Amino acid sequence: MQSRFSILFYPRGNDINKNGRAPVYLRITIDGKRSELSIKRKVLLEKWNTKAGKMRGTTSNVRELNRYIDGIRNRIYKIHEKLSENESTITYSCTNFVVLPLLIVAHNW
Repeated sequence: MQSRFSILFYPRGNDINKNGRAPVYLRITIDGKRSELSIKRKVLLEKWNTKAGKMRGTTSNVRELNRYIDGIRNRIYKIHEKLSENESTITYSCTNFVVLPLLIVAHNW
């Protein structure tokens, strides 16, 4: 059985610091149930492209952040693909299996 699966990156606007930067969060939704975590990066809200889930611009900092976001997105899709290939039923509880390895790789724990 195939589950509905989506990934969203977004800045959390209610947690803006004194420099005007908001933390970027990752939301994984499986069958309508959400799991969220911070990717430990902050952005200026006016530079965020909501449709693309990335920052606008071409500076080296913007390109680095966008590559980081793309890397996280690609790793999650690869994990999802492997679970799907094994014909595993992907449920909300699977987000722990997706998020934990991602955190270990992303933060070098």
